[in-house]
Amino acid sequence: MKKTHTVEVRIEESRNASKVVGAKDVIFLGLDDMKLKEEIYRPEVAKTLKNLIKKHKPTKIFTHSSDDNLYADHVAVNEIVFKAIQDMKKDGSFDTIVATHSIYITKPAF
Repeated sequence: MKKTHTVEVRIEESRNASKVVGAKDVIFLGLDDMKLKEEIYRPEVAKTLKNLIKKHKPTKIFTHSSDDNLYADHVAVNEIVFKAIQDMKKDGSFDTIVATHSIYITKPAF
């Protein structure tokens, strides 16, 4: 399966899953699929993620399991999400973990 097709399929799956959990919106951060392990730890990624959490004030955040050892990208997403939450808890800007928005790390292929 070509990467472009895979990304398109994942985007559609993400949007469908968002509807199932009652999300109002889907946000893609524009990072490259299959390269997240390298990109995700840039300071601007964590800042963007924290700003989105502050803006949308979700009561629940769904992310990949830390046990997902098949895909390094999934583990990287888990780590950055939990780090952002921990940092925000420390500074008092986040106090709770029904999704109102879904935040996806990969970018659309179009």
